[in-house]
Amino acid sequence: MPICKRLILIIILSVIVQGMTGSNPFLPMLKKNYRQYAKQLITYRTQLDFTMEQSEADTLMAQINEAARIAGTSQWKLEAQLMHITYKFRYKTRHQPGNRYNADSVAIDFEKLEQNAINAADTLMQIRVKRELMNLNYHFIKNYAQAFDIANQLYTDLNHVDAQELPDKLLIYTDMASMYYHFRDYDQAEDILLQIVEQVNHTDTLNLLPNTYNTLGLIQSKHHNNPGEAEKQFRNILALPPQGNESPQHIEAWEAIARGNIAQLYARQGRHQEAIKLATFACETMQRLNDYSFAQDMATLVASICLKPDAKNLQMAHQYIEKARNYARKTYLNSQKQELFSVMARYYTLTANTNQAIAYADSAEEARNQYNRQYNTLVLTRAEQRLHQKDHEAQQLQLKAQQTRATWLQHLINTAALALAIIGTLLIALAILYRRKHIAYRHLAQKAQNWAKQQNTIENKEKETENALSTEEIELMQRVAQLVEKERIFTQPELTLIDLANRLEINRTYLSAAINHCTGQSFSNYLAQLRVREAVRIMSDPQNAKLTIDSVAFNAGFSDRHNFYRAFKRETGLSPTAFRNNIDK
Repeated sequence: MPICKRLILIIILSVIVQGMTGSNPFLPMLKKNYRQYAKQLITYRTQLDFTMEQSEADTLMAQINEAARIAGTSQWKLEAQLMHITYKFRYKTRHQPGNRYNADSVAIDFEKLEQNAINAADTLMQIRVKRELMNLNYHFIKNYAQAFDIANQLYTDLNHVDAQELPDKLLIYTDMASMYYHFRDYDQAEDILLQIVEQVNHTDTLNLLPNTYNTLGLIQSKHHNNPGEAEKQFRNILALPPQGNESPQHIEAWEAIARGNIAQLYARQGRHQEAIKLATFACETMQRLNDYSFAQDMATLVASICLKPDAKNLQMAHQYIEKARNYARKTYLNSQKQELFSVMARYYTLTANTNQAIAYADSAEEARNQYNRQYNTLVLTRAEQRLHQKDHEAQQLQLKAQQTRATWLQHLINTAALALAIIGTLLIALAILYRRKHIAYRHLAQKAQNWAKQQNTIENKEKETENALSTEEIELMQRVAQLVEKERIFTQPELTLIDLANRLEINRTYLSAAINHCTGQSFSNYLAQLRVREAVRIMSDPQNAKLTIDSVAFNAGFSDRHNFYRAFKRETGLSPTAFRNNIDK
């Protein structure tokens, strides 16, 4: 009976799964590459994050598991694993109190998934998982040092990937820029944002440009103090064409944000009436869209302008202070209240309510200090985490070094006797070889000295070349020998065949042919041989023992060390240094 029940249950589940996968949205994606289905997949993960009921989430997981089974590829197995982690953490943790699958558990699963992607050589999945780890460490685990380390890795990885190939690339840039901006690393944030502007296509299906232009404008305004460039970035938002996938509320909100930020620029420039007009528009729009945080900023801005001497309007200031206070009750951002408190302090100062003015001035100062403490705590936390991370890395390196040292010592003990025996044998062999080499070098040095003492006569050359020399060639070579022996023109480093031909008043081609026929060498080799002989004679003279090798080369006619060493080795079989070390003292 239990077996029958189990079979019936399996059949029912099979029918359910078939019914769920009959309209499986993932199946049409199987024949496409990632860039073609990325946006749809991101949408499903976002819905799984925030809007799906459990039945919908369970259906979605069954569908992607079915798609991975049908595809049978590592790519879709990895996609299913990534969706499963999202399902467990984002959905289960939120809707099942006491669930122990926390952020640290997710980090472990993401690290496993990253390793699977590495094993599958799936570069795009590796980058996507790194993004998840970066955001997880930043927003949930609060390990800022780790998050920024991953951001640095991603920055390098993304330089080798095209946005068409990985549509998530610009989303990752947005996440990274937000992190750097929040930690007031404005230059790094700006660099990343400019890359988004450069790489985003004109359709901007992910609607990244409004936020990108807005953040660039804030950086220009607050960090670079460049209101002109800041206004240009804000107006870029207003100039964006509407996208088909944008809601009217989305378009209205960004128009209000852009005009509100321009209003803040105008207020600082003293263009108060223009600023009020833009700020009131932004305030009313954002209040209608239930964005009370920005509405509070704009109401506070209008009130602060109305307290300026050239735009003084206490009634209007009071009206917008009350609006800002009302919006403040509906938002959780305490950091914005410091400006509101400052405006209220100025208002009560102008209306001669000293007690209220002092109270709100104190509140503004406390809010400002609290905001600074929160930021300093973030920076300090990141620094402490980085220090701890460095300590951990140092400990790991130390442990690894100890293990390596222990292994090496064990190996050293096991091989010490053999190594000593081998070293002893090698030393004996080297001593024998050195002695033989020394004897051979001394022989070569003596041979070179004898060779250098020989007369470089035409008769000797005729015997060496075994060629019959004509009378004209003999006479010509005798003239060459006279110049060589008497004037020693070969010691001139700049001597060329043309120079020698001009001295002899003959054709250089005929001279070259005669030298080649008589000596069996080209002119350059013949000249090098003469110079090597001279170098041998110089170094054989004990009076020249203190001359450097470069001086010997120059005195022999060589213009550089390289040519000297090459020619000397060719003619004697030894380097100049080896020759000098092995001649008879």
